[in-house]
Amino acid sequence: MLDSLYNIEFSKKGQCYAYKISMKFFRSSLDKAIKSIDSKPEENDNAPRNLLGRILGASIEFFNTVLAYEAIATVRKAFIIQAYHNWEKFVCKCFSQTFPSEKVPRGFDDLSKAAERMGFILHPELNLVSDLSNVLKHDSKKSCERLLSEWPKLFSPDPEILSKELDDEDINWTSNIKIDDKWIDKIFSILEKSGPPENPQ
Repeated sequence: MLDSLYNIEFSKKGQCYAYKISMKFFRSSLDKAIKSIDSKPEENDNAPRNLLGRILGASIEFFNTVLAYEAIATVRKAFIIQAYHNWEKFVCKCFSQTFPSEKVPRGFDDLSKAAERMGFILHPELNLVSDLSNVLKHDSKKSCERLLSEWPKLFSPDPEILSKELDDEDINWTSNIKIDDKWIDKIFSILEKSGPPENPQ
């Protein structure tokens, strides 16, 4: 579906609606993916009733819960990367339509300048979503420093402990980022508010 959206030549007004549709698609797909992982299996009436059977059953249920939790965390991170990449692709698409003779921008600084040039109103924390995407994809230390400063609650354990260990090359920053539903709402809200203008000039 999204590949089709990227390949259509939109009017300036249509760019806004196409972007909104793409973000709704990402959000509903994320909700469906999490729901499918989070759904618990039906109770088995034939489950063993003796002590050993119950212990084994509880152990399996515990490991399934842990695996489901990790899977949900991984899915959330993957969708954040893709949703931010969607913003990048829309900026490039709109730019190549608006300025066909100019080189398509690359990197957050150039993309944000190009977006503002086309009348996009960028959310002031969009740069942090870019940083988050860089940390999740590349374990970027520079991006992580900014996130620790601006969004410390994104990290677990305590961000103060992590900030003291910034020089430690062995830290896996991605695994220290904990994204719950509130963060998903915040990040998607930032991206949704940073798309093509509803009333282009």
